[in-house]
Amino acid sequence: MISKANPVATHRTSSSVILQAYDDIIVERLYEDVIITIASAKPAGNPSANFNYAMAASNEATGKLEFKIKDNDTLDLQKVVFQEVLALQSDPDPTTGVPTPWTGVNISHWLKNKQLDSNPSLGYVPVAYSSQDGLGARGKWLGNVDPAIQTELFVYFEITNDNTTYQSTHVRLIPSDDGSWVMENLSAWLDRNIAQIFGRQAMYKPDFELTWKFYAGCAGFDEPRNAGVSESCLYVTYDMPVSSGPLYHSVVHIGCVAAQGQSMEQGIFNSVWAKFQSLSIKSVKVYNGAVVDNALLSYYGKEVEVANPTQKLIIEATIKLFDLGIPTTEIPCDFPSMARQFAGESPIDTSTTKGLLTKTDGICNAWTNFMVDVLGAQGMTSNAV
Repeated sequence: MISKANPVATHRTSSSVILQAYDDIIVERLYEDVIITIASAKPAGNPSANFNYAMAASNEATGKLEFKIKDNDTLDLQKVVFQEVLALQSDPDPTTGVPTPWTGVNISHWLKNKQLDSNPSLGYVPVAYSSQDGLGARGKWLGNVDPAIQTELFVYFEITNDNTTYQSTHVRLIPSDDGSWVMENLSAWLDRNIAQIFGRQAMYKPDFELTWKFYAGCAGFDEPRNAGVSESCLYVTYDMPVSSGPLYHSVVHIGCVAAQGQSMEQGIFNSVWAKFQSLSIKSVKVYNGAVVDNALLSYYGKEVEVANPTQKLIIEATIKLFDLGIPTTEIPCDFPSMARQFAGESPIDTSTTKGLLTKTDGICNAWTNFMVDVLGAQGMTSNAV
């Protein structure tokens, strides 16, 4: 790498030029070009002769031969985690009824090349904020950075809405023990809340992008350089949630999608109510880096769970007899559905939101509580009656 402002040029009789560099500091300023210009070169030993060089490499307008040398400092984004998010959780496990909390140092809201797993605790998970929240994120990079500027690296992100670009705070990058680069203060933040950028509204953005950039904070750099683009699934609730229970993924998803773009409480309510009136509500899950439908939620609509095939046959026959009005004693006649089977049971009670999402079947109280929770996730208080 040629890095001296005035490198030594040694002329030889073959008219070749050897440029000697002394150090690697001046050039290795991020995005800096070094231009070597031969203004009046003459063959050695004959000052009056003309020097013929390749015009393909020259500037015909000035008659000067120019070489541009650029550094190769790069950062490759590996991981992004949003900060101070709502405590979004996966829906309850269908067997245990236990959700996976999507918080902590091991979760990722974006991973390079979608290094994903169907287990959301190991891979890409969605992120949720209220419209009143600020937005912050931290990242992790691998890269090739010259030692001369390693103490002067800074990173930030940008988002764009309605042709306006918003820039986060700039945070110093430091090397970590595993050879990666991380943010010294953990996260970069926008200088305004989400409502000031997108408006106060419910919102679902399955491909929300942050454009990351980095630069050297020392003298001599030109422009920030690309540090990667992250794409995450973002939910924004209308207001701070008031739900007393966990913020299950399906609870937040159904409200944000149904009320997408609504900026008034009445509009939020009307949109959610219309969704419930449709009688077509599906729970969701994260699979292979995307939010996908999981199961259609039903009202007294799923068959009971049984331990073995023989019991299943008995129960199916009993249900058929029950539907025909013929009393039986094989199983309780008031348990023809999963909703009834688990109503009031612990730890999975199908009269609750948790039970409805776990068994995908619920009684009337479950659906009432479910709607209260969906509205509560949008910051709207309501009561079951």
